[in-house]
Amino acid sequence: PVFHRRVRHRNRPHTAGGPVVSVQGNGNAARVIAGTRRARKEKIRPGMTLPQARAILPKLIARGRDAECERTAQEALLEIAETFSPRVEDAGDGVVFLDVDGMGAHFPDETAMAKAMLRAVEMGAIPARVGIAGRKLAARVAAELPKTPTVVAPGEETAFLAPLPLTRLTP
Repeated sequence: PVFHRRVRHRNRPHTAGGPVVSVQGNGNAARVIAGTRRARKEKIRPGMTLPQARAILPKLIARGRDAECERTAQEALLEIAETFSPRVEDAGDGVVFLDVDGMGAHFPDETAMAKAMLRAVEMGAIPARVGIAGRKLAARVAAELPKTPTVVAPGEETAFLAPLPLTRLTP
């Protein structure tokens, strides 16, 4: 969910733990696109202008979006995904969909497969979350949940999505 910040943080670990946001744009028009847990705790949200965010948290550190780092990290995610399935879709912004149908023969169950995916991505120094479901929407929402990996049983996608707030369905 915070791919932009995580990728940038990967190359600048000294900002760990501080109130840091990734921004897009310049000056007063710069908009927050992601923030650290500490910034989010202080109610800094994506879409705020940098002056609005700094009015809430004056010592906020702002980092510009690094398109090259994001591109490299996305390519790494795609390469890792291709080790699990030949059918991979690049959805951008740190999201990769892969069709794992038929891959169950290599793992005892889907949870074991998801954990193997997490380990592979984290070895590339990219923090990740994994969601497995029969439909892309349910898989994306499952991957965005804090508890990872999340596996949605086949046919249970509607029941899984129903109790969640509508903000989870935002594209």
